[in-house]
This record gives sequence, C-alpha cells and structure tokens, in this order.
Amino acid sequence: MSNELADFAAQFSDGKVSAVTLSDEYIERWKKERDQGRLLQDPAAVSEALSTIFCFADLYNPEPDREEYEFDEERLCREVKSVLSKMERGTLNRA
Repeated sequence: MSNELADFAAQFSDGKVSAVTLSDEYIERWKKERDQGRLLQDPAAVSEALSTIFCFADLYNPEPDREEYEFDEERLCREVKSVLSKMERGTLNRA
C-alpha cells in the first residue's frame, strides 16, 4: 500500500509541507510509484484517492494570474483534506 503518498499529502494538509512542495514532490513520487507498479497494489479506493490528489496537485498554480480552473493554496488544501477524510472514512466513490 502506498502509505508514503497519503502521509505526504497529510503533512501538507497539516501545514507541515508547502503547496509548492506538495505539487512538485507529490507528482514526482506518484509517478515513481506508478512506474514501479506499487500503485496497482493499493485497493481501488486508495488508488482513486491518490490519483485524485495527483490531479489536484497538478492543478495548483501559485501565480495570482491563474486560470479559473486552477487551484490556489487554500483550495488545494481544502480539496486534499476532503479526499484524505473520505479515504479514511472509506466513503470515496468512483465518479
């Protein structure tokens, strides 16, 4: 199971990691785990949650001229917290 990715995202949601760090490092770590086949070992709900956080990290833009669809730090944190909470409760649904 990919606890390292979930723990890293939790560090961000707890304010221990910056949004820039989350965006850059989470994407890099997720790709590494994907390439090693580690993500395939996760239950479907966990894999979905980690992939969702990957997408959110990719949508982060620290610049004030971001597009409407892009996330600022506050929204990134709110969305990551929501995914982690759903993952912990086991209520993450497939869209």
